[in-house]
Amino acid sequence: MSTSSHGTLEAPLRLTEVDFGLLRECMPGVTLTGDNYERGKMYGQAFAEKITANVGRHVDHPNLPPLEFCLTLILDYYIPGLQYHWHAGWEELQGMSEGCGIDVEFLVLLNVREDLVSISHLPEGAPETTTAFFLPRATADESAILAHSFTVAKPAYDLDLMHSIEVRPGHGLANIFMVVEAGMLSGCGMNSSGLAVAANAIYSSLDCAPGGDEPYFPVTCLERYLLASATLDTAGDIIGAMAIHASRHVIVANAEGRSRSLECTPRRGYSHTGPIGATSKLHGNHFQSFDAYLHRDEVTDRYRGPASQDRVRRLQQLVDDVRSRTGGRATPQQVRAMFSDHVGGGGGGSGSGTAGMLCMHREAYRPNMTAGLAMFDTRRRVVSVCKGPPCRGTMMHFRFQAIVGGDNDEESNSTSSSSDSSSSDGSSSAAASASARASHERVEDWFATATASWSRKNSPASEGGSAV
Repeated sequence: MSTSSHGTLEAPLRLTEVDFGLLRECMPGVTLTGDNYERGKMYGQAFAEKITANVGRHVDHPNLPPLEFCLTLILDYYIPGLQYHWHAGWEELQGMSEGCGIDVEFLVLLNVREDLVSISHLPEGAPETTTAFFLPRATADESAILAHSFTVAKPAYDLDLMHSIEVRPGHGLANIFMVVEAGMLSGCGMNSSGLAVAANAIYSSLDCAPGGDEPYFPVTCLERYLLASATLDTAGDIIGAMAIHASRHVIVANAEGRSRSLECTPRRGYSHTGPIGATSKLHGNHFQSFDAYLHRDEVTDRYRGPASQDRVRRLQQLVDDVRSRTGGRATPQQVRAMFSDHVGGGGGGSGSGTAGMLCMHREAYRPNMTAGLAMFDTRRRVVSVCKGPPCRGTMMHFRFQAIVGGDNDEESNSTSSSSDSSSSDGSSSAAASASARASHERVEDWFATATASWSRKNSPASEGGSAV
């Protein structure tokens, strides 16, 4: 396949220009247009099998609290929180429910997943993420780059759940390009104004189950919300004004090359500035800010295991190595090479260990593997996405489409191409289809039995309305 099929940094593609049916080695994508409900419905139709599979693997997942308790929290706190803080997101989920045929409560389950994990036990070996932001003076072409890699459990990778979406809200609002799991509204991304956001799950002693009368915002959705409604300067205030019950690290960068790295907890946020004079900010799944360290009597880190610390330490070694060899000017290819590193144990191992390995392949002794790498060039507004381990995956490069309702409206082309993407996505592998059907049956079996008493007690049916 020629590089023109994947785009280049100098000549990136529009998402609607790609026939993903011919690019199975790449992460599939779809463009979403229309109002909130219509975009959600389009999303649900495009990835119905994968959404069903993703919901199925979260039913009674060992990393989550008991499902009946999760559904009670969804009804009592998360749905009211979405309706209060982010009604557009709630409407998208309702549309997605119609598009894929899954009850909206189960879609909310996906979109509050990390909030729920924060109040459950934290297993070692859970999927993790790593983020790096490079200032303009740290790159060869003086473009700010935000890079984000993520791992998933091997069965989830086999289901091919990761994909790209470009949200085109219309009315002259900025488009949003994100890398997400099927059925989820939020993930790392960038908008057409050059604002990029990536987040990492962190866990603190302040995390707690939601309670009282406050409508809680799910931090699992934080990236998408900020991309739709924030600027670099307002991001901290927006988060601070929300009622949250789980911790989250978020890094926000803009087209000017400025950034903010925030470690957010239910009570307060901590600013992560990195070492003095550093030209990059690196973060994983543990608290790193000096601010949080100063307040260690108030908050303690609940992260288990050394993997996150080792990954960040190893990444810092790679950044320092490139800086010493290039005078502090890394190319996008060198950034990708950093995330393709196979040395485990924070740089001290021979490569056979798992802790600290930035690029993890499918190995029998590993529960997880690297699912992808996303890089956002905020100055040029170019998104680069790689499916699977970045050392061997194919990197695709995208540019934004015209803003709907702006000076160069191309909505008709986008809608047509979205239909094409939906069609090609439906022809997934036989194994993924079988897993999706099995997952759908699990959801239906559970819904027909285990929720009978919960449904009678909590659904509108008890007051003469329709069942959930």
